[in-house]
Amino acid sequence: MRSKSARQLSAGFFSVSERCLTERHCGDEALAIIPVPGIVCGVFSIEIGFKSLLMVKGDAAQGHNLLKLFEKLDSSIQDEIIQGVGLDRASFMNELSEMADSFTQWRYVYEHEEVQINLGFLDQLAKTTQNIALRVVGT
Repeated sequence: MRSKSARQLSAGFFSVSERCLTERHCGDEALAIIPVPGIVCGVFSIEIGFKSLLMVKGDAAQGHNLLKLFEKLDSSIQDEIIQGVGLDRASFMNELSEMADSFTQWRYVYEHEEVQINLGFLDQLAKTTQNIALRVVGT
């Protein structure tokens, strides 16, 4: 049951992330997004999605580091995620390494001089994680 609850929570954070990162008209102003909350929720949705995939097979899942969590996943799930994102393994691992601590970095973005994230990779990884977790863990 915990894995399904985690998957559902992951889906909720993913939905909020999409809403925050989708451009919307704001009165007479240009299109606007809400980047920091969108990024934090998107990265957290991936973290919890990975954890739900680990929980379904009975593995402990702790911490926020996406790379460490990904490396705990079965190789078949890793391969499916990489394929879903559309990169080769080396490129994927490089992008994931760059984004590994993004939950902590973006949650405390005001404490850093500069932080960066690849929004395209974040989006693809979040969507792929949601699809795989839904299939593996269930509703």
